[in-house]
Order: sequence, then C-alpha cells, then structure tokens
Amino acid sequence: MYRIIVVIFLVLFTRLLLASAPLVRIEYNQTLDSTCSFFKGPKIQDAWRDELSQKLEGFQSSWDAVGTKLLAATEHVTGNNFSRASITAYLSLCATPSQSGFGISVNMRYSMSMFVDDPVSF
Repeated sequence: MYRIIVVIFLVLFTRLLLASAPLVRIEYNQTLDSTCSFFKGPKIQDAWRDELSQKLEGFQSSWDAVGTKLLAATEHVTGNNFSRASITAYLSLCATPSQSGFGISVNMRYSMSMFVDDPVSF
C-alpha cells in the first residue's frame, strides 16, 4: 500500500508546489474510467473494479496516516506551502499512465491481483 501512497505523493509533488498541507481525497470514478476505456481500450473488467472498490478505504486510511506527514515534510524541506486546501487523487483502471496534467490520476491496474499475477505489494 505504501508504494501507491508514494506514487500519489510524487504525482502531487510534481503537480503542486503550491498554503498548508492539503486534505487529499482518494476516489474512484467508474464513469470516467468507463469513458476512458471506451476510447483507449481495453475494457475494464468488473473483477478489477470490485477489487479496487474493496481496497479504496484502505488506500485512504494509509494516506491519512502517512501522506499528510509527507506533505508537511515537503513544505518544510522546500520552504514552500501548498496553496490548495484540498486535492482529489483519482484512481484509474484505464490503460493510461498516472499523470497530473488534467487533475491527479493514478493508474492502479498493476496493484490488482485480478489484473496481474504478481501485483505491486504494499
């Protein structure tokens, strides 16, 4: 789970050197993912969605326990504060890389045991 948190942190850091450590919400939007899958392919399997839904609360809990400290440390080290009060990191199962150009999106496919035999472990 910590690898996913580190990915979210790195995406946030590259997107935002922005006033105090923001509240980070981690969400999965099935509608956006379905639209992405329609245009990018391949189809997102229901088993992948089910597994991500089961893990979503754990991702948020892990971020809440560790992530805020990482953001506060980033502010301390850089001498810069984040300007946003809150940020949403969207998890995706679509065949697109993690990115921060149009909001924060973290590809979760390789953390799903229903997608790969040896998923990214936490």
